[in-house]
Amino acid sequence: MNRRKKRFCLLILGLTGLAALFRLFRLDAALEYDEIWTLENYASASLKVIFTELALPNNHPLNSLAVKLTAFSGGAPQWIRLVPFLAGVLAVPLAGAAAFGLWKRRSAALWSMFFVAVLPQAVFYSQQARGYSLQLFFLLVFTAGLFAARRRPVAGCAGILLGAAGAMLTLPTSAFYLAAIGSAGLYRCRKDYRNRLPAAFSLAAAGAGSLIWVLVNLKSFEANRSWGSPIDSFGDLFSFLIDTAGQNLPYPVLFGALTALLLGFRRSRPLLWLWGCLTVSAVAFNAGPPRTYLPLAAATALTAGYGIDLLLRRFPGGRKYLAACFVPAALAALAAAYRQPYPDWYAIHRTIRELPPEITVVFPANDSNPLAWNNAPESYREQLRRIAPLPPGHAERKLLVVSRDGSMTGSTSSGAETKIPLSVPGIPVELDAMHGMLYGLEELDGPPATGTPFLAFIRPLPEPEAKKLLRILSAGQECLFLNFWLCTPVTENDILYRYYLAGGIAGEPEKTGWDAFLHEKPGATALYRIVPAGKSR
Repeated sequence: MNRRKKRFCLLILGLTGLAALFRLFRLDAALEYDEIWTLENYASASLKVIFTELALPNNHPLNSLAVKLTAFSGGAPQWIRLVPFLAGVLAVPLAGAAAFGLWKRRSAALWSMFFVAVLPQAVFYSQQARGYSLQLFFLLVFTAGLFAARRRPVAGCAGILLGAAGAMLTLPTSAFYLAAIGSAGLYRCRKDYRNRLPAAFSLAAAGAGSLIWVLVNLKSFEANRSWGSPIDSFGDLFSFLIDTAGQNLPYPVLFGALTALLLGFRRSRPLLWLWGCLTVSAVAFNAGPPRTYLPLAAATALTAGYGIDLLLRRFPGGRKYLAACFVPAALAALAAAYRQPYPDWYAIHRTIRELPPEITVVFPANDSNPLAWNNAPESYREQLRRIAPLPPGHAERKLLVVSRDGSMTGSTSSGAETKIPLSVPGIPVELDAMHGMLYGLEELDGPPATGTPFLAFIRPLPEPEAKKLLRILSAGQECLFLNFWLCTPVTENDILYRYYLAGGIAGEPEKTGWDAFLHEKPGATALYRIVPAGKSR
């Protein structure tokens, strides 16, 4: 091995190590909502359920299988992130292989590896037990296989087939990426097709297999499509493109990709093709959230590596100095993009425990799930403490709504997450681990006025009695279940007890059952009007 090749290999190892280092941070953080859902619903599920129940967006089959296998290790829950972590790290050398196949330059491959190694969304989803990191890994295996098939037919064809199968079994959106990447590869090799016949046959087999998988599971994929957002106008399309680029592409990546299009348009056209194909798919089949376009962000990062390589070649005399200036600037910009306000559910629980007992805390509906799960059973006890009667002479109750705008977000009776804006002015509160708006609570012994925002407690009762009171409360008015996941059933002496925290906007008194709610079970219920902080009495 000559000196230049040895240095190239060392740089590959260094960039892969950098990727692993970035992905180690937050790997031990509390599990998030979607990870908990996958762990609770699929770790104990059969393989048949994992590979056929595809209508819900939280079942990414290969990831669910990885969660199932790692959950049996008996270690900490965070072990379920091991496979996405490894996939995220291995995606970096694969990105280098794909970039080298595209541009036949080692420096372009190294710059592409650098951008993928530190791409914020690629880092984040390598720390989450979701399917996005696995999808990116398999799509890069597919792409690298396309370019390796000419000189190494066996390895290249294996990469094409393995990458396509793995990507499709992870996320159905992979069909669009595989079609776009495969068609771009065929177009590029159109003049050399005789030497690419093994790759062409492998592509045909991969395409046929993907099509069969889609047709077999078409109903599930159609149901999954309902979770997307329709694009009905040019304004929707513009917002979709800006939002997708803004959340996935930090400035250094955008700069590098635009440089590639400016200085090497002909060899950068595959990026425009990918963006065009995915835009058409979003219009035709509904747009997904920005995270579903992680492979598109990685493709942009690959092109950015080519762009930086072109830029440095334009200034050969100052190449080292430009690189020495660009790398720290890029790392700083990427670090700024990476520093998003991800909640720390352990720290939030500790913060709640330090609050006085008269402060009732309301979280967004889905946020109560990771808060409850990661801190159980103490989180349930803390919720009970917040709705328990206060001793005589204690400070008046207050309400802390964890939200920037103070809106209460809860669950309807059908389970849908809904937001109720509060017209009452609140006081912004910044705590160590969370922020919110503080309100006063005025206890009522009769019906609140129509249109008044209210908060209601149902303290532990046998389940039939608690549910009856909840039905009375919900009749004739807009009412949400608050902190839904923190209000878990409790069994004592073989009796199932339930407790609830609810809130909403009061309806017309004659159409509601306030008297029955307040007086049917004295002491088990409490009703409050939400008022400005300091105005309660």
